[in-house]
Amino acid sequence: MHRSLCAFLGTALALAGCAQEPHAGEWTGGVDTLPSGTIVIHNPARGSWDSASAWRVVEDLRIGPAQDGPEAFGSIAAFAVGATGRIYVLDRQAQDVRVFDSEGRYVRTIGRKGGGPGEFQGANGLAIDPTGALWVVDPRSRRYSVFDSTGRLVGTHPREVRDLGYGWNGGFAAGELWDGWRASSPADPTPQRTAFFRLDSRAGYVDSLLLPPFSEDYYRAVTGRGTVTRAWPVPFAARELVALDERGFVWRAVSNEYRIAQLSLRGDTARLVSREYRRVPVTREDRERALSGLFDSGARATVRPDPSRIPAYKSALIGMLADDRGYLWVLPVGEGGESGIRLDVFDPDGRYLGKVQTPMRGWVVIPRALIRGDHLYCVDRDSLDVPYVVRLRVEGRDYAPPAGSD
Repeated sequence: MHRSLCAFLGTALALAGCAQEPHAGEWTGGVDTLPSGTIVIHNPARGSWDSASAWRVVEDLRIGPAQDGPEAFGSIAAFAVGATGRIYVLDRQAQDVRVFDSEGRYVRTIGRKGGGPGEFQGANGLAIDPTGALWVVDPRSRRYSVFDSTGRLVGTHPREVRDLGYGWNGGFAAGELWDGWRASSPADPTPQRTAFFRLDSRAGYVDSLLLPPFSEDYYRAVTGRGTVTRAWPVPFAARELVALDERGFVWRAVSNEYRIAQLSLRGDTARLVSREYRRVPVTREDRERALSGLFDSGARATVRPDPSRIPAYKSALIGMLADDRGYLWVLPVGEGGESGIRLDVFDPDGRYLGKVQTPMRGWVVIPRALIRGDHLYCVDRDSLDVPYVVRLRVEGRDYAPPAGSD
């Protein structure tokens, strides 16, 4: 089912005016409702948390690095977490999935590199379905492989989406698998659209959700015949950010503004969330530094970058993700440092709560971080660029783990 979406980029959102100093726990934003029924949330720069109610994260588990064995990861492509805290790590180089229990102890390895049943050639995504089965997404083999809790292959399904992207943007939402795909190429200047396809294990893809058209801005090397040979992203240009919400939504933003749309999987714009923020200008030094490091020596002779295409301001947003309880976690620009990055947290209604300081030194977009229950899971790297999986306990977030096993 293809339905046009309300392009929230064109919606005029008046930011809330300067609010009075709030009391602890008081949210001072505003709520409007558009004629379409879309709820518009205007958030002030300051959230409702105070020093007592703000969430905090503390590291309580680290898997790897190691010289050898299952904890020695070559390149982590994706990871997933089961209901009981079991951790699944997909290694891109080895093309296998290492399984660890909630204490970080190695359990087993699932799959290996190859083209046979239960083997992978270019796996780049993991998801756990409502029954606890593990789905491995393999674009190169054009299939999904499904494993039970013992690591036994219990099914395969064809994957009709033919992208060979570096990372996978999909997962289970409202109990069904939605496979995210962006039909774009740096060589193609035509506006493209991100799509989510719903998989029916018997009938294949039965529905699709198309997001508004968007194309990133690139400098392109073009031959005399007009063929694009190479492309480089314009520094500080806007990017499309997308996060699947397992309650049955997709969050979508264009990074140059702090404005995020919540779309239902039927294609309706359910909510528009904005937050006041300070715009950061792109300085002359920023432009010169970015352009000097953008092209290699061979490309400089064929590409004439136009500095005027570089935006006057840096992006407002770098990344975002939705957790398993509907909270939205957002990384704004300028929130990184030696002590780690700070994430903005919004409640399931889109109201800004405040910031959470994390020890993550960077935002690893692929694989994305995960929040499951009262833990945040992420991939970090040591001084030698060796990856490992880190689990952080979120303090102040009351949570009762679900029953069941994986």
